[in-house]
Amino acid sequence: MFVSVLMTYPATIAIIAETFGQYLIEGLKQVYEIDDEWAPLAQKLFGFSLLMLVTWMNFFSLNKFAARFQIIATAAKLISCFLIIATGLYYYYVKGWRYNLRDPMKGSNYKIGDLILGFYGGLWAYSGWDVLNYSTGEIAKPRRYMFAASRQGHLPACFSCVNADTESPRVAILAQSMLAMAISFVGDLDALIGYVMFGFWAQRIFTLVALLIIRHNRIPVHPEAVRVPLWW
Repeated sequence: MFVSVLMTYPATIAIIAETFGQYLIEGLKQVYEIDDEWAPLAQKLFGFSLLMLVTWMNFFSLNKFAARFQIIATAAKLISCFLIIATGLYYYYVKGWRYNLRDPMKGSNYKIGDLILGFYGGLWAYSGWDVLNYSTGEIAKPRRYMFAASRQGHLPACFSCVNADTESPRVAILAQSMLAMAISFVGDLDALIGYVMFGFWAQRIFTLVALLIIRHNRIPVHPEAVRVPLWW
């Protein structure tokens, strides 16, 4: 829990903000001349602007305002993916732009460190599938798990503060945003992705080892726990 709250989730937010700023700067470079010396600073400022906007929106009702924005953002993502795929197919089949696929592995780097970073990047792109196993309840009752964890002593009590009017955990949201801004100065996008994926998979490894120990030593668990074969 502490790794997720203090490192993984804020770093994920920082990566999204940095990516937004980077893409926006690259798009503006096609129209305006931007000094390379000021580009990194502008990239962070754009990312922080997005982060502050999302933070402000989450100060209101999560079931109404933020949820509706999430629907709009999801639709925009799907439309963007469709446009990218359709454009690629058009240029591949109609325009005949296939020279990039003639020797796709040319110039590849096979150093161990770079291969590990490459795996981290791939895992980052497809991470999130496991969230469905434990976060579906958040859709119907957002804030429930963070609120309960704080009340049970797993997190500082301040994170359990919820605004009476909007039912928004403003303290937790603001803390996550501040952590994300601080973590964004740790390194570039590749470094942040490496940190996040290391935290993700370290959590999973320790969790799996703990489950194996529980199964081997027959440690009592919750009566409603689901038991599955080890090979599953």
